[in-house]
Amino acid sequence: SLRILGSLSGERNRYGMARTLLEEALVLYRELEDQTGIANTREDLAQVLTSQGDYTRARTLLEENLLLYSALGKSHRTAYPLFDLARVFFLSRHNDQAKTYAMAEESLSLFQEVGNRRLIAYLQCLLGEILLQQGEPARARKYCEKSVATFSELEYRVGIAESHMSLARVQAFQGDHAAARAHFEEGWRLLEERGARELRATCLEGLGIVVAQRGAPVWAARLWGTAAAARAAIGAPMPPVYRVSYGQAVSAARSSIGEESFAAAWAEGRAIPLTQALTAAPSQEFVTHSPTTDRSAGKGPAIG
Repeated sequence: SLRILGSLSGERNRYGMARTLLEEALVLYRELEDQTGIANTREDLAQVLTSQGDYTRARTLLEENLLLYSALGKSHRTAYPLFDLARVFFLSRHNDQAKTYAMAEESLSLFQEVGNRRLIAYLQCLLGEILLQQGEPARARKYCEKSVATFSELEYRVGIAESHMSLARVQAFQGDHAAARAHFEEGWRLLEERGARELRATCLEGLGIVVAQRGAPVWAARLWGTAAAARAAIGAPMPPVYRVSYGQAVSAARSSIGEESFAAAWAEGRAIPLTQALTAAPSQEFVTHSPTTDRSAGKGPAIG
């Protein structure tokens, strides 16, 4: 069906095609007055719109589903749009952080009631990210570590990778850049041969911030160039929640090595295939550490 094809296209980061197919599917389901088809397609479409940065439309679709499930008396189904809405609020830097946290917490509670461990792990990861933005790294770290553990038990590689990346941001905030780098690299390793171009771009952006803070601005610029090319290719702009720290790191790196050297490194990165982004890592710059979750250090700038 159109919805299945659209969902598969979204999973493969073919967002333009996914949006077209899902929009067409939504029209057909509305003509058929198929409420289940309408609701499922709205959620799939909202996820694609979120990746494309169309947060306003995504929010509208998800809020329509909340109203629908409430009208149908399907309170347990609200867990899905609540999760996606919390993501939209978080990624778009919505100014009501308390509401963002509350929606994620409510969604987590509903998924715990039905025992959906995969979504529980995703909510743990999201809550960790939200708490980090609220300046609570200790609580954020606990949630991220729980997410890593849950996804690992499920052997869900993409989820493990995402939770490693979230944990990396927490550790970078706490000043443990060696551990942060290790977690970003573990996330990258888990995403290899998985497509996941948007996630890998996010990974490179975070890793670039970490290595720039550790004195490798040229390598950081290359990583950012590769990530920028990947985002442009799939039409997935960087979420606003990560732009502040990214912009600060880019400005610092550019000032450190000069505009000409920075631009050259960025251009070099744009020409590197996404799959080879870490193959060209300068081995002499750092010692790679295995990811751990028992380090503690002083507070540093957040990644995001």
